[in-house]
Amino acid sequence: MSRKTLPALTRILADLVAINSENPRGSEVAIADYCISLLASQGVSHEIVAKSADRPNVLARLEGRGSGKIIYQSHLDTKPAFHAGAGRQHWTRDPFTPVIENGLMYGLGTCDTKGGAAAQLGALLTLARDWRPDYPTLEWQGVADEENGSAFGAEYLASQGLLTADFAVVAEPTNGVVSSRQLGSIWVDVQIDGQQSHGGMPWLGKDAIGASLRLIERMVQRVAARPRDSAMSHHPAVGIRIFEGGGHAGTVAGQCRFVSDIRVRPDELREDYLRLWREVADEIEVECDVSISIGLASGGGCEPHALTEPRLLDIVARTWTETTSLTFNPSLFYGGSDARYFAAAAVPAIVFGAGDLAHAHAPNEFVPIDEVLRCESFLTALPGYFARNRN
Repeated sequence: MSRKTLPALTRILADLVAINSENPRGSEVAIADYCISLLASQGVSHEIVAKSADRPNVLARLEGRGSGKIIYQSHLDTKPAFHAGAGRQHWTRDPFTPVIENGLMYGLGTCDTKGGAAAQLGALLTLARDWRPDYPTLEWQGVADEENGSAFGAEYLASQGLLTADFAVVAEPTNGVVSSRQLGSIWVDVQIDGQQSHGGMPWLGKDAIGASLRLIERMVQRVAARPRDSAMSHHPAVGIRIFEGGGHAGTVAGQCRFVSDIRVRPDELREDYLRLWREVADEIEVECDVSISIGLASGGGCEPHALTEPRLLDIVARTWTETTSLTFNPSLFYGGSDARYFAAAAVPAIVFGAGDLAHAHAPNEFVPIDEVLRCESFLTALPGYFARNRN
């Protein structure tokens, strides 16, 4: 496939896919350089903001004299092509050679989230060619490190006060449909300390593994008893992601550790689940005569997020129906995203991008090109609707 013969937006997507920006490995320099050259070719002002020279964030801006500011943000890194559950043998094509078949582009990051990044870049460049000064200021942020915690990306921008805006759009694979609600998460690291003993004399020990199983079962029951929302029927639920303990079949385990994930709905508080873990742990400590410590794993997860402001929802809905001719039916995004940093900064945001989350982080990742085009169309129109309907 010759990328030079592709339509402009499809070529941008193919170019992005061809650049290795795997993380961990941890360098977005090459893909940032590509974005900078693309922006410069259209005379769009831009700057690099970086916590570390090899982890750049690209910020580009179209200045407006109208009311407000909008941020389009997409992460430029991807998961590694070959990681746990996705070995080299599972790929039927080179991850860095974009291939188009039956309207789908295959390649690493097409879905998560270079399809969304291409749509945002395409919209920015289209608007730059016919920018109206009465529009709000529009800033595009191509950020680093989302796939490994965001410390060099959105988290760093937040610490520098660079996420201030009236509205934001964060690119993630939402099937090309607006997501107005995103799940959060609470990740806990649980350590159980008992007393090791000979397996033939278990009464001399305090079984840490047995206590941990009782703790997990009790927590599963308590969480399952919480009221359900039909739109999110699978959540909340207790997931055990790491389990470690014991050492020999003939020995009562004196220690055990596990890491748990509970997804938090937009109308819930992460602290409530942390409090519930502590309450249940207190019960099990008494029942099993063990010591249990509850800490946070990998930063503790992220906050849920929801766009609830009626005026902004109306602007988004008008833009959607008039640019796509589809019914506005906002979805729930099940994954984590950098929208959490906008939530912390009290900036209303949606998550929106091409591709299906089910295909993210998986071999033979792909994105429907028509979804990328649809996203670009919506994003190109949004500042105009914002200008006309904001006040």
